[in-house]
Amino acid sequence: MLKFKNFKTKHAVIDFGFANREDEFHYQFARKQQAILVTLDADFINNHNYQLEETFGILHIKAGNLPTWDKINQVLDKLMPLLKTFNDLSLKNSKISASLEGYVKVILKDGLVKKEQVMW
Repeated sequence: MLKFKNFKTKHAVIDFGFANREDEFHYQFARKQQAILVTLDADFINNHNYQLEETFGILHIKAGNLPTWDKINQVLDKLMPLLKTFNDLSLKNSKISASLEGYVKVILKDGLVKKEQVMW
């Protein structure tokens, strides 16, 4: 979905073969690549384990217990207008968690919640 919106994307498993790797590996890889980490794993929202100031942003997608590409794309499609309010998708110093039901939470680097509401 992001590729169709002209965003440069890489998939950890499809593009790099990083299947069955630990969360810390993906976190560090995204940091070294200066990339936004897009994930289905809620563990990355924990700022104690995954420091925000060390990343270029984290986007957590909640697409149900059995996520499908269709559900993930639904969340991303609805989230795009909000993401455009960030400087060209620069989520540096932010973590965003968004659900299929429209619940969106934006966390800043100091741990403050900037926005926590139903958006759609």
